[in-house]
Order: sequence, then structure tokens, then C-alpha cells
Amino acid sequence: MKRRLVLALVLLTGSAWPLPAAGADIPAAALDPYLQIQTALAGDSLDSAKAAAKTFTAQAGKLGPAFQKALSAAEAITAAADIKAARTAFGDLSDAVLTMAGDGSGGAGVRVAYCPIVKKSWLQKGSEIANPYYGSQMLRCGEFKK
Repeated sequence: MKRRLVLALVLLTGSAWPLPAAGADIPAAALDPYLQIQTALAGDSLDSAKAAAKTFTAQAGKLGPAFQKALSAAEAITAAADIKAARTAFGDLSDAVLTMAGDGSGGAGVRVAYCPIVKKSWLQKGSEIANPYYGSQMLRCGEFKK
């Protein structure tokens, strides 16, 4: 009976991994590389952001169809011609990840931050704002929402 249930879950979702519930923690396989992308963009490093986006794509791709929108955004970061394009795609990635987090922050020690200039939120660790949308130009621009 259990085998049939697992098989049905795999057939319905395309994965044996459960779909994240709104307000649930984001699986570390997706959250860790997401946070690496955020840190890289805050540090103005396009190459590091692209590398972390490749990791995100490889890891989150195993987590099922709930991550499809996030995967598309991560692939756009990987293909970005410049850091401005990567930051735009990061906004889409953040929107998708924050939707999965629902009312939560996505994980322990993770906070939701908001940039009033681009009107976008993101997830990050730490107690000091590190704005991935502007990097060194306005690194501390923003506020924590959660």
C-alpha cells in the first residue's frame, strides 16, 4: 500500500519530495544556494551569483514542480549578461521563494528584508541589511520586515 501511495505522489508531483506548505521552511537544498546568491549580489559578484544559481538549479530541480518558477528565475541569473540583469532575475527568484515561505521567513535564522527603492523583498541571514539589488551602491538600504 505504501508503495502505491509513493508512486501516486511521484506521478502527481513529478517528485517523491513533498511540496512545501505555505509558511513552511524552504528545504536547505534550495535555501542555502538562494542565500549564496543574495550574498554574492550584495557583494557585487556576478560570477559567484551565477555559480550559486547553478547550484540552486541543480538542487531545487530535484524538489518537484513547486519550484518551477524559482528554477526559471535561477536559470535567468545563470544566463545574465551583467549584474543588473542578475539582480532583476533575483527579484523574480525572491518572489517565488517568498511565496513558498508564505507567512514565514523560510528557515531558522533567516529574515525577510525589503528594499523600498525597487519595492522588492528578499531573504537573508544576519542582523545587518545586505541589499542584493544595489550591492555596494546602497548596501544598507532597506529594512527587515520579519
